[in-house]
Amino acid sequence: MNTVEIKSLLHDSIENINDKALLLSIKDLMTKKWERGKKPIAENGKVFDPVVKQLNGWIHSLELPQRWRTDGIAPPNYACKKLAQEIAETLYRDFSLIPIRIAVSIEEGIYLKYKNFDNDKVLEIEVYNDNLDIAAILTKDDEIIKSVDIEKEDFSEIVKLFNE
Repeated sequence: MNTVEIKSLLHDSIENINDKALLLSIKDLMTKKWERGKKPIAENGKVFDPVVKQLNGWIHSLELPQRWRTDGIAPPNYACKKLAQEIAETLYRDFSLIPIRIAVSIEEGIYLKYKNFDNDKVLEIEVYNDNLDIAAILTKDDEIIKSVDIEKEDFSEIVKLFNE
């Protein structure tokens, strides 16, 4: 597969395949079997999705700022990152939501922020290191609409409010 074919598969308007905004591994893309109109299947049998791959990469590459380390704040552990990855993937696959921000939090966890540009609502989710608790807060114009602990990773109620 050559660069021209890769460009056309990703998006017809991509000008520079080396552009950092693309944030995809060309090596990974070139190892997949691409057919126009079909999603490639990875070696593990799952459908390859570059958005999920990128979300996972962002989450697993998060690092705690050095100044927080010197203050004794622990970085997110592997279990916390894995759960945050599963949440981001679930919200993307089930509700077509992509976070506008992914970051470590000062509360020793991972922070995911979503914005609904149609209604100006903001959904913030945090996964904590300690017990892998999940908290969500929904706001609009800096006013809290709903604040909940997410049980059994069920986001349907909060996402419904986010989209109303």
